[in-house]
Amino acid sequence: MQSLFTKRNIPLFFLFFISIFWSYYYTHDIWFNDYGQSKDELWLMIDIFITIPLVCFYFLGNNCKQALIKALVYMGLLVLLGSFIIPTQQKHFWSYLENMRYIGIVLVALFETFIISTVIIAMKSAFKNNKDPDLVISEPLERIMGQSITTQLMQFDIRLWTFVLFPSKINSDNYMGEQHFYGDLKDGAQSFLKGFVFVILFQMPIMHVLLHFIWSPQAANIITGLTLFSLAYFIAEYRALTKRPISLDNEYLIIRYGLSNPLSIKLADIQTVKLNTKTIYRNTKIKRYNLAGIPNIEISLKNNKFEKVYLGLNNPSEFIEVLTQQL
Repeated sequence: MQSLFTKRNIPLFFLFFISIFWSYYYTHDIWFNDYGQSKDELWLMIDIFITIPLVCFYFLGNNCKQALIKALVYMGLLVLLGSFIIPTQQKHFWSYLENMRYIGIVLVALFETFIISTVIIAMKSAFKNNKDPDLVISEPLERIMGQSITTQLMQFDIRLWTFVLFPSKINSDNYMGEQHFYGDLKDGAQSFLKGFVFVILFQMPIMHVLLHFIWSPQAANIITGLTLFSLAYFIAEYRALTKRPISLDNEYLIIRYGLSNPLSIKLADIQTVKLNTKTIYRNTKIKRYNLAGIPNIEISLKNNKFEKVYLGLNNPSEFIEVLTQQL
């Protein structure tokens, strides 16, 4: 995954910064607002209608469509924020902005629906041509939206629902690579996921009824909705673990594990590969692709943002032998 600190993501970081700043400004009495005497809505409106569009188009100017979408979404979010943080007595034009917000949301929703429909049509055509399923998802999105963190999140989301709704459309043989390896049977990884699915199915109706009467119907509906999404995730992860391989070709090691976005590593960047028998803890310099137990393969890298990659595979010895020959 590319670095978060890129030019494309500066508008998002700017949105976070001004959201925190204005939240503090309007909810606290400090010297900057004359100790609560000057909390005019005008200052936030300037950021909404002038600063945010300028920042989006300056840093995303090479993709005007993406800049426009982000500007509209960020403007709508700031209007929503203002509804909560600006004192009622200071709201003169804000009620009009709140009504306009819904128009903007509808327009963005229609545009996003058009984009998603275009992606689905492109995916349907590509699946028929036995194309790599990951490219089927990524190429239409990147062609329309460009490469960004948002695009990667959308790829993950589409991949999730593809494995939930259309798993039969995914053929493991169509993934790029000459030799494929899997990690679904390692330490009962797939059974581990199946257990989560059954636990969620069992406890969800009981939890919903309890929350409905003990807390509130609205809270019960919200939590049940989130639980349904987690159920969809575990079902998709369960299916993806058996269908998305870790692959080798003449130039690349392509790591796919469950629903995660693929990671391509040049063979020339691999320094060593060996069996691993020790517990591996989280670290910014390593990547772990392992669901259950201890990862059984350690790959040391050179000329890469990560120092090591750890894998959990069904047949580690065979993988090491094949990769060593490739190197």
